[in-house]
Parts: sequence; structure tokens; C-alpha cells
Amino acid sequence: MQDSAMGIPVSGHGGSRTAEYLKNNLFKNLSSHPDFIKDTKSAIEDSIAAEVFRKTDADYLNEEKGQARDAGSTASTAVLVGDRLLVANVGDSRVVACRAGSGFCLLY
Repeated sequence: MQDSAMGIPVSGHGGSRTAEYLKNNLFKNLSSHPDFIKDTKSAIEDSIAAEVFRKTDADYLNEEKGQARDAGSTASTAVLVGDRLLVANVGDSRVVACRAGSGFCLLY
């Protein structure tokens, strides 16, 4: 894997439990997927990210066992690999970049 950096901001609603769970587990689940190391670009752009997001969701629901049924979270994922920025999101969160003082949305 090339030099890379990753950020996963999360925004909880109905309390912070879901966002805390994602903070502690989503990056771990994504970076431990075998294809993430082999091909980071494909891991973010293709079905691997969706698979990991679904697994993390299922794990959270299993752990919560209905305790926080009205809680949830959105999440955005941004991975810088070399000179390329790869982004993905779940829910209504968006990734916004700024260049020369102007913001623009990277995902819709």
C-alpha cells in the first residue's frame, strides 16, 4: 500500500452511542479487510466499503440488542492514497473540500 491517511467523521443522532461505536470500529473493520491493503482504491470505490459498512452496522445492532433503536449515525470516509483522495459516505453526510477559499462537495 502507498503512503496513505484516513479520516472517518461520524455524526450521531439520538445520542452518541452509535457514533462512538463507529469511531471505535469502522476504521478497524475497513483497514483489516484483506483487499484494503491489496488495493485501497478499489476497497473504497467498490463494494468492499459497502460490505464493511454493512458488517459494522450488523455488529452494532447485535451488540445493542435493541437498546438504542432510535439512535443512528451518518459517516463519511476519506482516504488519501499518494496524491489521490478517495471518498465514500453513508447517510446524508457529505465530504466537502476547499480550494483557494471556495468549498465544493466531493459526493452527492
